[in-house]
Amino acid sequence: MNRQTTALFNQKKIRRRRNWLLLIGGILVGAAIVLALVGLVYVPHNPVLMHPPDRGLGPTSTYLLGTDQFGRDILSRIMRGASSALLVGLIAVGIGLSVGVPLGTLAGFVGQWTDEIIMRVMDALFAFPAILLAIAIVGMLGPGLGNTMIAIGIAYVPIFARLARAGVLSQKSSVYVEAAQSIGCSTARLLWKHILPNSLSPLIVQATITFGGAILAEAALSYLGLGVQPPEPSWGQMLNDAANYLSVAPWLAVFPGVMISLAVLGFNLLGDGLRDQLDPQRRTRAA
Repeated sequence: MNRQTTALFNQKKIRRRRNWLLLIGGILVGAAIVLALVGLVYVPHNPVLMHPPDRGLGPTSTYLLGTDQFGRDILSRIMRGASSALLVGLIAVGIGLSVGVPLGTLAGFVGQWTDEIIMRVMDALFAFPAILLAIAIVGMLGPGLGNTMIAIGIAYVPIFARLARAGVLSQKSSVYVEAAQSIGCSTARLLWKHILPNSLSPLIVQATITFGGAILAEAALSYLGLGVQPPEPSWGQMLNDAANYLSVAPWLAVFPGVMISLAVLGFNLLGDGLRDQLDPQRRTRAA
């Protein structure tokens, strides 16, 4: 087998691997979405109703994933927790995009002192790890689902701002932008019709990966008692509740822990797959 044949064979293996990663990520994300949507309209048992005679049961035909220390159905709580996790991810990423992208676009396009002011503020926020910044914001606003969404969203604003600024800087010196300016294209039309559409690919990929990070951040905040408040279920809160029962009822921690891992893994794989599909340079190297 000569070098050219070997190279073609390796490129095909890389493409198949990337397609499989995208497929697996899509399946995991799709399953999480279906679980969350079903959890909004149907759960096998009331997820907040305590039933002391059935507490601490392992998986049975009545309780497929067992019950917790208060007799609440774990499957029902996981389904309702999926709804909360995806809602937090959706709103948090939406806040990050809706605030960060306009700020980054303005900084990159206008430049000069506007760029300096906006990016120095973003650098100040970026100096803190996202989860620590979210904890600080929730500590100021108070615990709860709504404040958790806001805190995680604010923590992710610098990421999208820096990414949007980089995209604008790389596009605004392009030939097509200069041509549009030469024929009198307005600034708003130039940004909306030309620059932003060509900067969307990295933002889409980052939003997908950040969605998984938001789910993990929500679980961490709920584990600390700062996120979703009892009796409403949350995956992170379920892990906290299970901490004292690991030796006698390990399923209390296993099932929510697996759900967090699979959801985050799914969004990460989906983001990696989308990056490979949307990045023309990667497609060219793999072709």
